[in-house]
Amino acid sequence: MDPYYRLVRSVGYLGLIPFVVGTFLSFKIVTLPYYSEKYILSFCINYAAIILSFMGGVLWGYELLKPSKTSRYMIVFILAPPLWAAFALITPLTCFLLALGFALIYWLDILSTKEKKSPKWWLKIRAPLNSFAILALVVIGFNE
Repeated sequence: MDPYYRLVRSVGYLGLIPFVVGTFLSFKIVTLPYYSEKYILSFCINYAAIILSFMGGVLWGYELLKPSKTSRYMIVFILAPPLWAAFALITPLTCFLLALGFALIYWLDILSTKEKKSPKWWLKIRAPLNSFAILALVVIGFNE
């Protein structure tokens, strides 16, 4: 196994903390001052947009690491996640559009892995992380 697998997996799971906090707060189980709650939820949603953009950047890097397999089509298509995230932030359906963006990025993860551009273990990490992010965003979206 790649020596970075455990580190990437650990950092990935730690990166779910804002999604957990946002989901928990969206159920309004704990009463916080209105502005604190709105600020924290806003942070969680903006964090999701940043992570979606970051994941596009990771795939961009994987695409460029293998020059013999680089696809011009994929280089352009990988620009979609950050553009999608920026668009989602200015719409009333922000959480649902971000969830859709995470589904798109997972599809790009699958393509990257099939073309052997990302590590063999990439989908093993991305599947649960993406699934949780999508679920959290849908829950937050319904509870907002």
